[in-house]
Amino acid sequence: MSCFRHLCEEADIRCSTDEVPVQTILPNYATFTEFASVSNMMATGRSTLQKRVMALLRRIEHPTTGNTEAWEDTLAKWEQDTKQILNFPKNKVEDGQEWINMTGFLCALGGVCLSQRSKSCGPATYSPPMGPMSEPKFSMVSVGSCEVSSSAAGASATCSSSSTETPLGRFLDHLLALLVCGHERVGLHVRTNVKELLGLELSPALYHMLFNKLRNSIGRFFDTQGPVPINDTNTQFVEKTIAIMKNLLDNHAEGSSEHLGQASIETMMLNLVRYVRILGNTLHAIQMKIKLCQLVEVMMERRDDLSFCQEMKFRNKMVEYLTDWVMGTSNQAADDDIKCLTRDLDQASMEAVVSLLAGLPLQPEEGDGVELMEAKSQLFLKYFTLFMNLLNDCSEVEDDGQPVVGRKRGMSRRLASLRHCTVLAMSNLLNANVDSGLMHSIGLGYHKDLQTRATFMEVLTKILQQGTEFDTLAETVLADRFERLVELVTMMGDQGELPIAMALANVVPGSQWDELARVLVTLFDSRHLLYQLLWNMFSKEVYGAAYLQKLLQPLLKGVVTTPEWYNISFEVDPTRLEQSENLEENQQNLLQITDRFFLAIINSSSEFPPQLRSVCHCLYQVVSQHFPQNSIGAVGSAMFLRFINPAIVSPYEAGILDEKPPPRIERGLKLMSKILQSIANHVLFTKEEHMRPFNDFVKSNFDADRRFFLDIASDSPPSDSVNHSLSFISDGNVLALHRLLWNNQERIRQYLSSNRDHKAVGRRPFDKMATLLAYLGPPEHKPVADTHWSSLNLTSSKFEEFMTRHQVHEKDEFKALKTLNIFYQAGTSKNGNPVFYYIARR
Repeated sequence: MSCFRHLCEEADIRCSTDEVPVQTILPNYATFTEFASVSNMMATGRSTLQKRVMALLRRIEHPTTGNTEAWEDTLAKWEQDTKQILNFPKNKVEDGQEWINMTGFLCALGGVCLSQRSKSCGPATYSPPMGPMSEPKFSMVSVGSCEVSSSAAGASATCSSSSTETPLGRFLDHLLALLVCGHERVGLHVRTNVKELLGLELSPALYHMLFNKLRNSIGRFFDTQGPVPINDTNTQFVEKTIAIMKNLLDNHAEGSSEHLGQASIETMMLNLVRYVRILGNTLHAIQMKIKLCQLVEVMMERRDDLSFCQEMKFRNKMVEYLTDWVMGTSNQAADDDIKCLTRDLDQASMEAVVSLLAGLPLQPEEGDGVELMEAKSQLFLKYFTLFMNLLNDCSEVEDDGQPVVGRKRGMSRRLASLRHCTVLAMSNLLNANVDSGLMHSIGLGYHKDLQTRATFMEVLTKILQQGTEFDTLAETVLADRFERLVELVTMMGDQGELPIAMALANVVPGSQWDELARVLVTLFDSRHLLYQLLWNMFSKEVYGAAYLQKLLQPLLKGVVTTPEWYNISFEVDPTRLEQSENLEENQQNLLQITDRFFLAIINSSSEFPPQLRSVCHCLYQVVSQHFPQNSIGAVGSAMFLRFINPAIVSPYEAGILDEKPPPRIERGLKLMSKILQSIANHVLFTKEEHMRPFNDFVKSNFDADRRFFLDIASDSPPSDSVNHSLSFISDGNVLALHRLLWNNQERIRQYLSSNRDHKAVGRRPFDKMATLLAYLGPPEHKPVADTHWSSLNLTSSKFEEFMTRHQVHEKDEFKALKTLNIFYQAGTSKNGNPVFYYIARR
């Protein structure tokens, strides 16, 4: 502690002399200062002191040579001590405590060793939680790279790490193996402490590594052939995993929220349930099921911090599994302890189901051949019947006429709590599935049994208090949901962000770029948001960073590093000239550098990103319908304004140069961007007197500029894939959007959760999108005839030509009419003309 104090004092002295921030020489200064003050806690006991020290170790963010070497040196000693403890267990309590302290030190400080993680181990790939498990079965006797083997002399921990495994990964593998240490003398001591340290003291930065290793270890129990290996070792590992995960999720320590979402836990959670449900209904198995249900409940409490790949599908599967554990009075066990524990399992299962059902649209298994709404209706009836039976069981036990004393009084309280949970589950189920469930539940309001009627009124009251949207019962519910889907994709954040649209643009496969461009341009145009779409596309450098780097970096480096350019001035404003400068020379300098950049740009059409070609092509088509005379100019203006010129003016901020250019060159780049923008706009300088001398140069390049933009905007895909309507009503495009979002929702989730800029604004829209997609189901489940958004891609018609020619889209009357949602286009007549529907009751 005093060493830390001296270190901080030395840093203060040096930095006050050099007048630099103290963090420049001591990056972890703030944490070290707190370490220096921890010595005051000695009076409270060594255990409390150790807790405080490990909390501070978790807060060390910046890796340094000192702390990483200290961690690796401690790891080497820890591995030696672990072998000694297992092979030659000592009787001294302090020896065991020293090993525990070292383990805690390695767990808490391990986050600093992740500085090289991008080089040594990339992000883990995610396997869909509902897919088949094809990994070979293993027992936990050999998990990861560490093995725990028993022998007559005792247990030993041996490692067979691969050459690519990091020390950090090796350490975690050791700990997972020690979770099932079978040593007869120290095994319980080791297992208990490793479980506690992993769950309570692990650096949050290591959560994603731990989650992935746990997932992979448990995944090895499953494959597509043969039964799951059920044995004491595997069961012990599953039990410890449940305890560790619950401690981690219960822990709201600083930094935990940020790191929890870096790895998905869906596959692991499903496999935990799959394993435990095979164990039957022994006393131990029921206890494990209760703990697992409690873990599910905590998981849903931390839902906003966690990352889900297929959340709706995952939660539906969990509901299916956990409702199977609800026994009610069907358990006929003679053992009173088993009976009592079974009631506890009913309670824990229902509490977990309540949390899972909140806002959850039912999502039946795909491919069963049943129409989607019918399948949802059957699934709702299954759960609703189960809950009603459970309520009846509670009532029967309460009314059995026996005096309520002693143990029965406790059972009565349990039943009251269970009944409350069941009513909540019914309310959440109906609240999120009114369209498929109300028909099954409404009859309960007229049931001959008074208590059943009262229960239904209680459920109905709760869903009204929750603000259930009964609009889902309207005949136009599908059209309304599609409309909300479009609204989510075109929704802007406070800073003009388009989180869902930009995420989709970043993750869609190359084979779908043309379709995506058509869909986005058409839908954003229909809402008069094309400018915002292009601003995000270009300014966020979607698709275009590599192109800009290759195009501009050689040019800019040549200007910045070549001596002939370094001392040249580009200032052309007479009021800003220095005495030694010549105006005509500066004008020639600016023309020379602009010509060099312009020629490089217009000769780069073959390198222009194909994704942006698709966007420019669709923009060109849309603008051609509205403003035929200025269509190509709109493409050029937008591309220079939001894509090329910002990179020229601020090359350092755009990541093209490693440092900012000198002020003279910065001024030249800004003036050059003005000339390039005028060429792109096909507009001469009139207001700025000092820029007028460049009008001849600007005008002489209009044709070359136009040819470049025509090249990048006219490179259309095959004709059969672009024969589409770009009108204000585009049902085919909405269906295409649904398909694109459905097929890419996992990638969208990963993009939003990994991109810091989008994480804050992207989570809530993504949750809404996932819920809407769950309601709509897979694209193939919607027959064309069943939806208002049912027309195929339409060719241009006289009606559309009339609308375009008279610019009806821009008229206030049209905008007001469109907001009423009373006018739809669906299908074509026998003659091939589009058919329009007017909903009179609206």
